[in-house]
Amino acid sequence: MSTKEQIHQQDLERLKSLRYMDDDFMTVCLADNYEGVELILQIVLGRKDIIIQSVHTQELLKNLQGRSAILDVHAVDSEKKSLT
Repeated sequence: MSTKEQIHQQDLERLKSLRYMDDDFMTVCLADNYEGVELILQIVLGRKDIIIQSVHTQELLKNLQGRSAILDVHAVDSEKKSLT
């Protein structure tokens, strides 16, 4: 096996250990990937009427009362109700 093939095999092995739920992996794979994010949310939430409005991975929303959040997606359903 050539060096290039060995590196490719090592990369594939590393990828096998990653999941979408891993922050770093999700941030890279789902940034600007509306179809992928929509599919994941439809599966997780068990709903087919989800429409992605925007994808901003690791967007920090500060709250002065100490309840800040880090959001990744702004989505709405078919009735335009926010799912954020």
